[in-house]
Amino acid sequence: MAPVVPITPEAVVAPDAVVPADLVEMIDGIPASLRASLAREHVVCREQLPLVEAVVDAVTRAVVDAVAIEVERIVASGVVRV
Repeated sequence: MAPVVPITPEAVVAPDAVVPADLVEMIDGIPASLRASLAREHVVCREQLPLVEAVVDAVTRAVVDAVAIEVERIVASGVVRV
């Protein structure tokens, strides 16, 4: 028997909810800006890999924490900063 995956209800969006066009544009521009910054290459020695991993982990945690805080702020205030 295949494992059962619980289905979570989708987020409820108010019928009059509108996402500002400048916010959509900013979000849509993120992949392009990331691609531009990833075009630069840096040589990393094997001995430096643990440092690279530590930096990546720290940046990932910081981004996740910042997004969680911002989502909580948006839910509490109902205001999206642009």
